[in-house]
Amino acid sequence: MTYASKAPSTRSRRAFTFIELIIVIIIIAILSTLAVVNFSRTFEDIQLQQFGKEVSYLAQYVHTTSIVRNKTYCLIISENTPVEISAAYFDESGIAHAMEGKFSKPVKAPASATLVSLEPAEKKDFYFYPDGSCDPLIIKFSAGNKSSLTLTLQQPTGTLQIDQ
Repeated sequence: MTYASKAPSTRSRRAFTFIELIIVIIIIAILSTLAVVNFSRTFEDIQLQQFGKEVSYLAQYVHTTSIVRNKTYCLIISENTPVEISAAYFDESGIAHAMEGKFSKPVKAPASATLVSLEPAEKKDFYFYPDGSCDPLIIKFSAGNKSSLTLTLQQPTGTLQIDQ
């Protein structure tokens, strides 16, 4: 009596099994989740850097305008959330007026940024004088991903240094 044996098929597989497809999909999902988390951190860093640059441009504009127009101008830091930094000048009667112009628009901090410290703490407005001097200022921000930004207004030049 002869038995028919089942010899292994010499034909190669042409399809993936369901388990193999599920494993590949899970791996892709894990990798894409990691990529999204890293992208959001990078995006917050970029927003914080851009905010620092905009505040620097505003401070330079206010400093230069103060010298050119021979008036006292100031940067005003709001206590709102998100923090907003705007520029103003004072008329002869001492009333503050918002600066107008293309380069004097208020600068808003990104939603993820929080104001960590402000030195000196009791002040919310920092002055630029016609002789080119200014009040000292150090503002520290931090973003949700633990990156930080320090803006230092240096005397007597009125330049704003950005440290990250």
